[in-house]
Amino acid sequence: QEAIDARSFRPVLEAGTDEHRQEALSTLRHFRCIRTKRWKYVENENDITELYDLGNDPSELNNKAEEETEVLREMRGRLGTRLLEGQWNR
Repeated sequence: QEAIDARSFRPVLEAGTDEHRQEALSTLRHFRCIRTKRWKYVENENDITELYDLGNDPSELNNKAEEETEVLREMRGRLGTRLLEGQWNR
């Protein structure tokens, strides 16, 4: 179906690649999140902004939003692009 955010696992299963997609998006009411292999960015409406370095902090214990301003800007942009341009709806 065209109205779902999904891609085939076929290339992974056939051992053509070990990467399925570059990012994953999640939304629920006032919560939006985008995750790459290394970073996880979380927007909570009326709450704190969260950014985690999953490579160095896989348990998500240290919020890097105030320290990693460039990464925060990039991840916020990626999330906005996917939401506003409808790329999540593939």
